[in-house]
Amino acid sequence: MAGSGIYVLKKIVVFVVLFVIVGTSSIAAGLDKIKIDILSSVAHGLFGKKDIRVYLADSSFLKEVPDKNYNGLIFTDNCSDSQLIIADSIKKLSKRCLKKSIFATNYPLYKSKYAIGALFWQKGRPVLILKKKALIKKHIKVGSNLEKYLQ
Repeated sequence: MAGSGIYVLKKIVVFVVLFVIVGTSSIAAGLDKIKIDILSSVAHGLFGKKDIRVYLADSSFLKEVPDKNYNGLIFTDNCSDSQLIIADSIKKLSKRCLKKSIFATNYPLYKSKYAIGALFWQKGRPVLILKKKALIKKHIKVGSNLEKYLQ
């Protein structure tokens, strides 16, 4: 009898571990979709184009980068070809790339002179901020759907 109790307990532990693994991976996939959807909305609101080339300099921003055009975003491996750079630090970017529109994934980079805005998570919620002066300097007009995020 005592042996069968241990067997049942082992089954329960295995089930819980599998449930946590599956749940965590689907949450991460859902979070990536939310990030890309927000990014797509922001990029289209800023640039007003059908397709926008994005260079991802922050490898932790998305767990998996889409291979093809997703929601009008085309992810590229070359920052020179991009219209928007998503970064967590300027250390990884060349001087040529620093002249592009940079969207920060953390508050410290947002405070730098290079960022035009930021998208990051704080207390489990997305935070979207746009720098009005930086956008004016780069001659970027903000769509009406993004005006409430201007600072």
